Amino acid sequence: LDLTIKNEGDGTASSLAVSLTIPGSQSLTTSMALLGSDGSWYLGELRPGESVVMPLKIFVSPTASGTLTTFTVSTSYTDENLRGKQQVNYLGMIVRGVVDLVVLDTSTFPSQITLGKPFSITVSLINLGTTTAQSVLISPSANQGLQPAGYDKVFLGDLAVNVPSSFTLTYSATNITTGKYVLNLEYTYRDNLGQKLKGTLSVP
Repeated sequence: LDLTIKNEGDGTASSLAVSLTIPGSQSLTTSMALLGSDGSWYLGELRPGESVVMPLKIFVSPTASGTLTTFTVSTSYTDENLRGKQQVNYLGMIVRGVVDLVVLDTSTFPSQITLGKPFSITVSLINLGTTTAQSVLISPSANQGLQPAGYDKVFLGDLAVNVPSSFTLTYSATNITTGKYVLNLEYTYRDNLGQKLKGTLSVP
């Protein structure tokens, strides 16, 4: 993250110091940690209209997926009348989880595919991300001489993290020879923030 401190007033801030506090950062079981810094900076003088950008590196544990965290930014400075001032700002950050669908295994029935005749392909997959893939829909598609029996989407529901799942599609082969073929199946899902996203499964 980039933390920007800007002087939007008409006077110069002197002896400007900034500190950032992450909730639970002093705990051994915290889900977030600031890396490479103790969270305190001395910026010196900041004239009207000037700004300073401080890059922050924050480690976020997978257990924080879907949570809202509030950072506390405290600033202290001396104004042009040599009076000490303090200011506190609260910055919210939403942690979006990651969905990573990986194909574990595939199988066909019958194992020997005959041109022009239907066969089924069963795909085993797992979510190796940090959050549940919600309302997963698989879209059959034609590829490399393989034609789906229909284009109706397959609803898999919610795919939790590290829990295997499977689905079966019916295809027919129109123009293939001995060898390895790959189906690129598009899928859509919603993440833990309700965003609708899509990806592609590479199915051998």
